[in-house]
Amino acid sequence: DGGKKFLEDFKDVVDGDLKKIIEKPELVDAWKKMDDLGANEVLRKNPGALDALSKTKGSRPDPSTYLSQKYIDDHLAKFDDGAVRFTTQSKINQYKTLGTKEAFTMPKNEFDNLISETGGDFAKIEKRLGLNPGDLTGDDAVIAWIKKKDIADIKIPSGNEGGVIDEFWIPGGKTSGGVSEAVIDLSNKNIPYVTYPF
Repeated sequence: DGGKKFLEDFKDVVDGDLKKIIEKPELVDAWKKMDDLGANEVLRKNPGALDALSKTKGSRPDPSTYLSQKYIDDHLAKFDDGAVRFTTQSKINQYKTLGTKEAFTMPKNEFDNLISETGGDFAKIEKRLGLNPGDLTGDDAVIAWIKKKDIADIKIPSGNEGGVIDEFWIPGGKTSGGVSEAVIDLSNKNIPYVTYPF
């Protein structure tokens, strides 16, 4: 079935270009990983995204090299209602911030939708976000909403960020559960935020 889906994804690709992909096992493996993790067709068919996924953390290219500016703008517009960040109170106490210069977040409206869809079951939300079990269900967990006006330096993750879990990361600003994500600079100690429930 995977072979049929692969050929279906690339049916309109020029034979020479398809051959270039097939002759690179790492790109075929990247396609399979994307398919297994539920990446959409646009990303599965993007040779640059496949190449990015095939590379190791620290050597992946900037998403602007394989995603169109329209894709990037449309993706980041999802954060117009603000961003939701998951962290722990102990980290906030230790570092006096919500995160690093490349802190993972999700759009607030998608968080609201997840709460509604799962009935507030944070174990289900962890799975949808590609998080480790316990990341949201532990007593130390903090869910923070950063309003749009307080967001600095938002971008699509490259896969080189410290918080990337290689097992679950896919290019294009989506979690393995299909939820949008972006990284923002949360290293400033004075960024205002609201904790859940909000």
